[in-house]
Amino acid sequence: MNVAFDPWIPVVYMTGERKPVSLMDIFAKGKSIADLSMRPHERIAVMRLLLCVAHAALDGPKSIDDWEKIPEILPGESKKYLENWNQKGVFELFDKNKPFLQLAELEPATSKKMKNKDENDEEEGGWGKISKLDFSLASGAASTLFDQRAENENP
Repeated sequence: MNVAFDPWIPVVYMTGERKPVSLMDIFAKGKSIADLSMRPHERIAVMRLLLCVAHAALDGPKSIDDWEKIPEILPGESKKYLENWNQKGVFELFDKNKPFLQLAELEPATSKKMKNKDENDEEEGGWGKISKLDFSLASGAASTLFDQRAENENP
């Protein structure tokens, strides 16, 4: 999956239509998009990503006149920026050598007891439960009302 050019960001268009779009589409079709359609913690993360791309693509603005031109130049500049970095292969989420914002060649912990182990963790080694990656799911002592998806029977 390519984070820059594959659709994954859920949005609501001005027409009311809801569908996922790519990072590039956010900048190219921004005038027709009404809002992001996601939970608050997801919105914050995506907004930070959008701001990072916008600032890096524009390398500024350096003056008030540049600031006023942003709505016209941002779509083109962001496209150039994303295509340039995409050629370097940095936006591939599952790339074996350089996954986007992840560590390549990540291996499970050994079966020896890990130092500073949390008392709620049940694993002594190996991979942890995938449910711990979604902070909105119950896990250990941090339960969520009616959320039983992170129990031992359903890792």
